[in-house]
Amino acid sequence: MPANGAGLPAVLVGAGLALLAVYPFVTYAQLADTQRQEHYLVLLIFILPLLAWAAVGVLLLLSARDAENRFAYLIKSIEIIIVGGLCGIAVGFFTLIAFALFGTLGIMPPMLVQRLFMIGLSGMVPVLVVAILYDPTTAPGAQSFDEGVSKLVALLLRMLLPLTILVLLFYVAFIPFRFWEPFQNRDVLIAYNAMLFAVIFLLVGATPIHIAELSAGQQRWLRYGLNAVAALAMLVSAYAFAAITYRTAQDGFTPNRLSFIGWNVINGCILLLLLVRQVRGTGEDWLSPIKRTYSQGSIAYIGWALFLVLALPWLF
Repeated sequence: MPANGAGLPAVLVGAGLALLAVYPFVTYAQLADTQRQEHYLVLLIFILPLLAWAAVGVLLLLSARDAENRFAYLIKSIEIIIVGGLCGIAVGFFTLIAFALFGTLGIMPPMLVQRLFMIGLSGMVPVLVVAILYDPTTAPGAQSFDEGVSKLVALLLRMLLPLTILVLLFYVAFIPFRFWEPFQNRDVLIAYNAMLFAVIFLLVGATPIHIAELSAGQQRWLRYGLNAVAALAMLVSAYAFAAITYRTAQDGFTPNRLSFIGWNVINGCILLLLLVRQVRGTGEDWLSPIKRTYSQGSIAYIGWALFLVLALPWLF
């Protein structure tokens, strides 16, 4: 946390987050039936980590609430997620090998020890990754983004842009041949919405933190790639929105449908706003409108997540 004396805000935000974690387990019984209660609790698996991440962001951005620092926090978060995932895979592989070696010697620790070992390593990895990649004494915008890991993550995500364009072109091309599939198949609709989240994640991660780190040619092609992915994803977003509104009109609202309608609207607005600002933008500063769009989108995500946690037990 930045060294700016934010002890009281930290206590208040921590207390608010604790109340949010307890609130659903007090109110979920208000839902009409056990199926809706289950859907609500499953949604919390994804929503509560998002709110915890937002709470950390609120504290880190107390003295730097501009779009530049918000975007830097997004980029650093993506970097931590990717590096943490890679470290988690490595630790998991090491753990399997270790237990396999013990097994060949006929030594098998008690199940309690195995579980503690797995849980301990799982908790250790994200803590160590954050400690290594984030400097708590500086604002998000002043973090280091020029080190090897940061450059590697950005390069990896930018390399995925052409592949993403091909996948989205494939999706869009086959929509007329399987048009009614997401209207009738819930799993296909979920896959479409999951893909939209992945595209937003990719777009944010592939956007440079500083425009000077790329040459003029690299900037041009990266801008074309970001716009192409956003335009194709916008078509998929509109298609998914039509499918989920159709299913809702047929069978009524459920906690899942309401939440996905909201996420779909936010994703579509982010993509549309990004494209509009790129079309209207002139000159060399094409990066600032993108950062502003992502910053506003993150606020919308957090607002909708809060609404879902607080309102769903009473709406259904």
